[in-house]
Amino acid sequence: MHIREACQKWMDTFHEIPMGVITKLREPDGEINEFEFQNVTPKYVGQIVNVYDDMGSMVGSGEILECNSDEYKILMEEKPERNDIRIINEANLNIEDDDWPMWGTMWAFKDSSDIHWLEKEDGIEKMAKCGFMIFKQEDYDYVFGINGAGYTFFNAHFLPLYCARGLNWHDEPVSRKDFNGFGLGSCFFGYEFVEEVCERGKKL
Repeated sequence: MHIREACQKWMDTFHEIPMGVITKLREPDGEINEFEFQNVTPKYVGQIVNVYDDMGSMVGSGEILECNSDEYKILMEEKPERNDIRIINEANLNIEDDDWPMWGTMWAFKDSSDIHWLEKEDGIEKMAKCGFMIFKQEDYDYVFGINGAGYTFFNAHFLPLYCARGLNWHDEPVSRKDFNGFGLGSCFFGYEFVEEVCERGKKL
C-alpha cells in the first residue's frame, strides 16, 4: 500500500464532525459556552508566538526556545542578532488566530490506540506541531481542527500526522516524489518526519 493510500485509510477511521454540529454544541443557546470546548493545544519549541506586557499590549513576537511549566524562553524576532532572549509567563503569550479553527469540519479519533497516543503519550504535542488545534469536549472527548484555508490539508497536516503517529500501514518504498506539492501551511513538525521516511525509502 502506498503511503498516501495508507494515510487516507487511517483518516477514514476518524469521526468527521461538520462545523454545524460543533456550533450547536458550542452555542446551545445562541451564545458561546466557553466551557464546552476547552482548548488544550500545547505550545512547543520552535513555535512563533506573540508576546504581551502585563497591560495586554503587544510588545513583539518571537520563537519559543524552551518550555518550563508556565514559563517560556523566547528569542524575540525584532533583534535576533542581539540574542534578545526573554523569560515570559504563559499568560503573556498568544498565537495569532488561535481561538477557533477556520475550516468547516473537525475530527475525533475513534480507535482506542489513537486516543491513548493522544492522551497518554506525546500525541497532543505532535498534533500541535502538525498544525492541529485540539479541544477537550464531553461528547467526543478530544476533537481537532485546522485554522487555515487555501492549501491542501492532506499534504500539509494529515501526511505529517500519519508519519508523526509512527504508523506502518504502507508497504511500498517511499521517495520524495510521493510528497510532490507538499505544502506545510502552519505545520512545523512535518518535514522532520517526511525526510526521515524518504531517507529510509521504506515504511517506518
